[in-house]
Amino acid sequence: MKKISLLSTMIFAVLFIINSCTPEREPTCTRRGFGTITEPAVFPDTIALGQSVSVGFTFAGNNGCSKFNGFDPIYFNDLVSPHDIYIPAPKIIDEGCVCTEMVPIFNESYSYFPEDTGAYYFYYTLYGDIQKTDTVFVY
Repeated sequence: MKKISLLSTMIFAVLFIINSCTPEREPTCTRRGFGTITEPAVFPDTIALGQSVSVGFTFAGNNGCSKFNGFDPIYFNDLVSPHDIYIPAPKIIDEGCVCTEMVPIFNESYSYFPEDTGAYYFYYTLYGDIQKTDTVFVY
């Protein structure tokens, strides 16, 4: 009986020492989300086929750790028209556990190349949840 309790005590002591020597892992403080577009985008009225529609966006980050992380790919709503183009909100990544409260303002642009002539309707989110529509005519 003494051998079993001595053996279990030794195993417990070895496990305790091994566990106490294991370095603590740094917390990962990375959060992903979307920026809130704060100013309407500026769309051209008309463009020639072969040119791109370049759209500028102004949007805010979440905190001082925010960085612009690109736009999700645009997608088409085939049920309405292939000329209905939805631009998702800009992606933001917050990297850091301690962030300042100074919210960065980003000015980024997004380009789209129309495939044929006609009216293109661009939809995007303004102030978080309002759908904004602009029309660009491609000739």
